[in-house]
Amino acid sequence: MKKTTTIRLLAFLILISLNLTGCNKEQAEPSDDISVNVTNVFSPVFVSLPDDVDTYNSDMFSADDRIYIKYVIPAGNQVESMLFSVDLNGENIQNIPFSAIGAERDKSTITQLFTGGRDGNKIYIESEHTVADGTVIYTLLKTSADGQLIFETDITNIFDDDTANNSTGSFYLMTADGVSGNIYLARENAIAAISPSGEKVFEVISPEKINRISAMPDGRILVLYGDKNTRNFSYGIIDPSEEILETDLKIPPGYSLHGYDIYTGDGYDLYLKTRETLYGYNFSDNGLTEVCNWINSGIDGTVINNIIILSADKFAVVYTDNITLQKQLALLTQTSDNRTINKTIIKMAYISLYTDPFWTSTVAAFNAQSDNYRIEPEDYDKYNTVANDTTGLNTLQKDFLTDKAPDILLLDPNISTEDFADKGAFTDIYGFMGDDFTRDNLLGYATAPFEIDGKLFSLPLCVSVWTRAADKSLLNDKNGWTLEDMYALTQTAEADGNKLFPPHITKLNLFSELVNTNITTFVDKENKTCSFDGETFANLLEYCNTYPDSVPPQEMMEFQKNQSGMYRSGKIKIYFLTMNSVSSYLSAKYIFGTDDIALIGSPATPDSGNGAVVFPVARISVSAKSTATDGIREYIKYLLSDKIQASPQMKNLPVTTGGLKAHTDYYRSKYYYFEENGAVIPFAIDKDDTDNNPYEGNKAYYKTELTEADVDYLIGYLNGIKTSYDSNRSIIDIATEEVQPYFAGDKSIAEAAEIIQSRAGVYVAETG
Repeated sequence: MKKTTTIRLLAFLILISLNLTGCNKEQAEPSDDISVNVTNVFSPVFVSLPDDVDTYNSDMFSADDRIYIKYVIPAGNQVESMLFSVDLNGENIQNIPFSAIGAERDKSTITQLFTGGRDGNKIYIESEHTVADGTVIYTLLKTSADGQLIFETDITNIFDDDTANNSTGSFYLMTADGVSGNIYLARENAIAAISPSGEKVFEVISPEKINRISAMPDGRILVLYGDKNTRNFSYGIIDPSEEILETDLKIPPGYSLHGYDIYTGDGYDLYLKTRETLYGYNFSDNGLTEVCNWINSGIDGTVINNIIILSADKFAVVYTDNITLQKQLALLTQTSDNRTINKTIIKMAYISLYTDPFWTSTVAAFNAQSDNYRIEPEDYDKYNTVANDTTGLNTLQKDFLTDKAPDILLLDPNISTEDFADKGAFTDIYGFMGDDFTRDNLLGYATAPFEIDGKLFSLPLCVSVWTRAADKSLLNDKNGWTLEDMYALTQTAEADGNKLFPPHITKLNLFSELVNTNITTFVDKENKTCSFDGETFANLLEYCNTYPDSVPPQEMMEFQKNQSGMYRSGKIKIYFLTMNSVSSYLSAKYIFGTDDIALIGSPATPDSGNGAVVFPVARISVSAKSTATDGIREYIKYLLSDKIQASPQMKNLPVTTGGLKAHTDYYRSKYYYFEENGAVIPFAIDKDDTDNNPYEGNKAYYKTELTEADVDYLIGYLNGIKTSYDSNRSIIDIATEEVQPYFAGDKSIAEAAEIIQSRAGVYVAETG
């Protein structure tokens, strides 16, 4: 998030605090009438998919009242195409190899694409690799519903367009028109139309690379094209009677294809998907119509990979559960436009631009398992426009000042709570605890660094840790170091022709970190004073100024070629470590080539902890206005449950004892091999499957493992962290802004220190 956005939000939250009562106010009880009407509800039937199904890339279509999904599985040194199918009630499941239905005739061919028409016919593209010269022959086949061959034709050079014909990629898109019976094939930016009997009819060229083609109910073909990386898409439509592609068609004003996936089917001209909703759109309309609300229908809409519109009131969805990673097929049938749910409603606000989808996925999962409470999320990112990407944030600001204030906020990590939590905007989360939910559930690094006067106004749901690693001998087995230690070690290293820090350290980022971890040296919050005008701060400024303004490219290139060699030889002494998981610690063991490493954090005063800084990747705060106390408590408990904290999708360090145990148990179960060429790329081998270990004994790899002693050491170290990225943000912003004229040579140390002392002094005096 931009700095100006952060400052704007802080100002808004300070304003909020003037409109709220204290944090310890008595909560009002929710109304006895907890019925709520929800709209656009579809009833799901769930079918678990085989583990090998690639939900992102597998072909999926409907024909003869069944759903078909083509996927491949390993078969020795080759792969075998498989066909999973189920009827529209989610029953009569079949999962058979293509060879059983006559599609693959020998192991030299593989079915690349598979689709079907409404008449039940099946269409395949097979590829056959010629070993002698490496060429690939592509064949289009069509069979009847009972498997009888209708035609087969060589389509290797089907296109007139040279770019498409000379492409090294395969045919990657295919659809069948249910009106004319034409088959459409796409490659690069070309589309060929094939008649029902197998002859080429015509060809059209798209302005950009094609990302999707889909048959519309009236026989036209939708074409989605554009840049897949930026998701800057446009769409066009092929009219078979005109044999042309009409391009640059627009969806309703105020919307773009960024963030949407697009589908066709009965009911609407187009269907567009977001994380929360499936919309319908007709070309004659001025806006989108909500068709299905995923949350209301019990679906996690975060990772929906494909949709088949079966009719106006029934469709099939393939998605991946973002918590368990289980792959699901859901057959959804509309039950009613509205449904009454007797649950207490809890309003949740977030901005998806900054929020990891994993945490919004917990909403659907919580709602499905809760009998009494229902989370209703609102993504304020939907208010943003191309011209203004802060509209969502501004709207949230306004809502928070009214009766529309949400009960809970899922916070972006760049939003600080320091300036407003003690004034009443948020409720102390410790107040939600009871016998079945205590501080013992939480690890120390998730609480102590974020407390304000013994209260917790923002609860981290997962964290990363910024620390440093070194050979134990560097500090003579000390658990931490001070600024004076850093100055002395720098002199010693440079006298021997070595460096203390790697070349990616710049003066400004080093300065910010050192101010944060030594904040108690310069700020006395209890007495509301600061001392940035003293000798200690002057020495810190002078030291940081010896580092470069930016990363030296040539030096960085040399460093990247042989990182491990430079650390192991002592050319560089300190490894900067961002711990998103335990694997980060294993990387440090690999870098130094020894188990005898120590985590030493940043140089810090003893009362600042061990010098490590904890970064809250995702957090939750509760509005002091909320009355849904019991429901919020249940939701927080759910977020801290082992199911969530130990999820394979947890990409950062858990904050509970159960979550961290599951995390460390996973890493304890494997051996890790790193490439010795300097690249930090681990290859994990299950310890109980060493017979199939290709790395053991190979000198090109370094082997390491997480030991029980490592686990004990890490838990002790992590629980010793007292500093968070969040806790001193405003002071650090002041210091880093005002120090830059000194680093640029425009001000002296004394002048810069004086300005920082003045601004920080005012801030500390006002906030404490």
